[in-house]
Amino acid sequence: MTDYTSALHQPLHDPTRHTIGWTPPLDIALDLARKTLAEQENANIHDDRAMLSAAVRLEIRLRELLAALDAENARSVGSDLAERES
Repeated sequence: MTDYTSALHQPLHDPTRHTIGWTPPLDIALDLARKTLAEQENANIHDDRAMLSAAVRLEIRLRELLAALDAENARSVGSDLAERES
């Protein structure tokens, strides 16, 4: 049996092609995530295009939110190290 789906599969996110050029501060990332979630909550579950659009928009916001959290964590770790060294 041949698996045809793998030849047609394209991932939603390809890290080699898709990168976030700018990481928003955490407060902005949270606001954007909340706004996008509110915008997408009324998407028609019976509309394939609406579901795909909602999934992509929410995936983008989730990636931005995680990048902001990682950046915030790196800042707090860096400041903790600086305090220990002084």
